[in-house]
Amino acid sequence: MLPGLALAQTATLTGTVRERQQPVPFASVSVRGTTLGTTADANGRFELRKVPAGMVALQISAVGYTMLNKEVTVAEGQTLELPLTLTAAPAALNEVVVTGVSRATEIRRSPVPIATLSRREISLNANTNVIDAAVRGIPGLSAVTTGPNVSKPFIRGLGYNRVLTLYNGLRQEGQQWGDEHGVEVDGYDIERVEVVKGPASLLYGSDAVAGVVNLLPALPGGPEGRLGGEVLSEYQTNNGLIGNSLGLNYQKNGFQTSFRASHRLAHDYRNSVDGLVYNTGFRELTLTGMAGLRKSWGESHWYLTLYDNQQEIPDGSRDSLSRRFTRQVAEGRRKPTMRLWQWNEPAVVIGAFQSLANEVDPEGARRHGINVVRRISGGGAMFMEADNCVTYSMHVPSSLVDGLETAETYPFLDEWTMDALSRLGVHAFYQPLNDIATDQGKIGGAAQKRVGTAGLLHHVTMSYDIDADKMLEVLRIGREKLRGKGVTSAKKRVDPLRRQTGVSRAEIWETMMTTFEERYGARRVELDEATREEAEQLARTKFTTPEWTARVP
Repeated sequence: MLPGLALAQTATLTGTVRERQQPVPFASVSVRGTTLGTTADANGRFELRKVPAGMVALQISAVGYTMLNKEVTVAEGQTLELPLTLTAAPAALNEVVVTGVSRATEIRRSPVPIATLSRREISLNANTNVIDAAVRGIPGLSAVTTGPNVSKPFIRGLGYNRVLTLYNGLRQEGQQWGDEHGVEVDGYDIERVEVVKGPASLLYGSDAVAGVVNLLPALPGGPEGRLGGEVLSEYQTNNGLIGNSLGLNYQKNGFQTSFRASHRLAHDYRNSVDGLVYNTGFRELTLTGMAGLRKSWGESHWYLTLYDNQQEIPDGSRDSLSRRFTRQVAEGRRKPTMRLWQWNEPAVVIGAFQSLANEVDPEGARRHGINVVRRISGGGAMFMEADNCVTYSMHVPSSLVDGLETAETYPFLDEWTMDALSRLGVHAFYQPLNDIATDQGKIGGAAQKRVGTAGLLHHVTMSYDIDADKMLEVLRIGREKLRGKGVTSAKKRVDPLRRQTGVSRAEIWETMMTTFEERYGARRVELDEATREEAEQLARTKFTTPEWTARVP
């Protein structure tokens, strides 16, 4: 009877120790005032047996967390499930932590709180780069995303050159250069992420004011003299990301070597607000080789990495209708198109990134009855009057300029224009980046807008015969700038095409259409009624509104 009686006077406590929604591995759970206690497993699960029945005072603790005191009442023979929640307290850490950096001596002496993220945790966090994975697993670390797979680490509101990013102790400064540059590291090859939160400038330099993110690669493991490896694959539904990685490693007698090849490919993603969000696809290729030596006296490793990331720059506009004609080409609903524009009323057209107040004199525009509109592409302000300029736009697939630098696309797309001008007796050429000129000065300029990886808008405006006096009253343009374009008197007209060709604007227009037809086998068409209605709807709802025209870029 005695064994049964002893069993009946005790109970069992089970549960999971968590911090928010994340388990706390290896937390300690003990009964205060007794020797009873246990340690949670890697998933935060614990089981404490032979707990005396009645009121029990528990203490739950883990490194980096505030100790939790909890009182529970258990009945004889009961198994009680307890949800236990700890609160992170990294500032309370006061131990010496050795991190994988080159300055080992200083680090050993420094009581720096370090948060870590294991490879398993990185794999469980769906992401497009290793920084996003770390953000999801390490409290206090955030990121600013500036591209489809570009995330920059931020610690306590500071980032860029205030957060030092290391790869195995080596500085990675690419993410500090600009918005289009991320951490140039293969996320499949990272064994552990260490984050030092707080000023570390004395140890690491002035670019570690906010903290340090150290990415540590995996070293060869397993039996000596045997080739080991792994194959990783992933798929993400939101952007169709397909990722594959092959890693091989070998070690014997202290010699270590490894190789990894990784490839990630993703297309533009969709959301409920914008539909297809252009310029969010990317392709990433990484090749990494390592050779090392590990002996009793120490170890040394040499790395060689090739990182190739091709991506577009997202538009940033949340208006899904603002690029309709080019979208039609990008989505296969319209063939590549060149459109010639007939201006039937005066207007000033400013670039997408220009300030209305800086470019246009509102009083001059009102006095001359001139409307101001803002286009979706970049470039400078253009002054238009009926029959005083030649304007055209091209809506083509982006694949047409694949392999060309941006500066090369302008003269490439306008080769036919130079041919047409040559037929009219004008020797024109491109001046970088986007000016069309002759030996007598500038005659026009071009601008572009990319719509994802599929569509490209390219448009050109050339001056035929402009009233310079009126232009000076409408545009905030300095006389020196105007004089540099060949105008010495405000009472003179800017008439490069009229003066240099000696023909009417209509003849110039006809020559351009004929040249384009002969060169590319094009045919002349009129816009269909549906497209016209779509354009008019866009004008009413967006492009003629003060919110669009006067927006601050």
